[in-house]
Amino acid sequence: MLDVTVYRKLLKGADSLTEKPVSNQVQDPLAGKVAELEEKLKDMERMYHILADNMTDIIWLMDMDLRTTYVSPSSQKIRGYTPDELIGLPIEKQVKPESLQLVLAGISEDMAEIQKNPDVNPVRKLELELYRKDGSTFWSENTFSLIKDENGIPIGILSVGRDITERIVNEQKLQRSYDRLQKAMTGALQTIAMISEVRDPYTSGHQQQVAKLAAAIAREMGLSEKQVAAIQMAGALHDIGKINIPAEILSKPGSLNKIELDLIKTHPSVGREILKSIDFPFPICQIVVQHHERIDGSGYPDGLTADDICLEARILAVADVVDAMSFHRPYRPARGIEEALSEISQNRGILYDSDAVDACIRLFRQKGFTLP
Repeated sequence: MLDVTVYRKLLKGADSLTEKPVSNQVQDPLAGKVAELEEKLKDMERMYHILADNMTDIIWLMDMDLRTTYVSPSSQKIRGYTPDELIGLPIEKQVKPESLQLVLAGISEDMAEIQKNPDVNPVRKLELELYRKDGSTFWSENTFSLIKDENGIPIGILSVGRDITERIVNEQKLQRSYDRLQKAMTGALQTIAMISEVRDPYTSGHQQQVAKLAAAIAREMGLSEKQVAAIQMAGALHDIGKINIPAEILSKPGSLNKIELDLIKTHPSVGREILKSIDFPFPICQIVVQHHERIDGSGYPDGLTADDICLEARILAVADVVDAMSFHRPYRPARGIEEALSEISQNRGILYDSDAVDACIRLFRQKGFTLP
């Protein structure tokens, strides 16, 4: 038995609920029951109006042809339309085209899911841009579910939505701020990268070329765009540590002696020291310091092996070798792309990551990738 005493007191006042004296006349039991039910129905209707008039969410019912059959009164506060106006308004004039496509696609997917399994009750949450009566738009987070008849056949669509415009606007402002910061950081990093290249004209453009090739290898391997971005950023900075090496060594013609070679081998560690104070969104320092490590442990500076070397650094190592061998250096002539590809192929799984080597060779042999 539904207890509506609280709502009666709220809506009618305590005085209206004062018990009336019991009549001495015999009451018709059926008439009394009908009167009681009518009173409860009135109380339930009053409760509905309290909820409908004060709720901030919008309840929205549609048939399977996307015709609006019911909208809660709260819609008028947010959208400016009365419920009756929305019921007669085509869906195309209620929802922006891009958002309508999301709704159509979502309902189609849910229908297909129900056809496969009639017992499921899919619920879908979408962020939609809806029209107000004055032509402006607002963002609404809507939860959709299908209404079924007694046989499990979808006969309508129930949506409960709430205004999230303020949240979306704040997110957009935050994204714009992030984009500006990212642009500024990219510019600063490019400037840093150029410092080492200015001191070593023979490797001018090398870091950018390695970054481009390493990113292409990563994509060919199916890595995420986040990993690709990390590899590309690390590639553009991987030789920054050479700023600590005397220019006469970097540009020295002929072979380098052991002391000079050992000094050059410090550049990954120096690069880490230069970059470690920057709060990167990716493990840039780790990639930079490991880009001369080799699978068999013969690399430097730490002699890491196999999986101890992060995947991004293993990819960068392949790109670095291919680009470096393809172009002239003071201490040797250019060896060309064919010899570079032969080098990584012969040492696949020994010095260089097998998957990275395979992806690199596919890029050049099958997909027409070229170096400048």
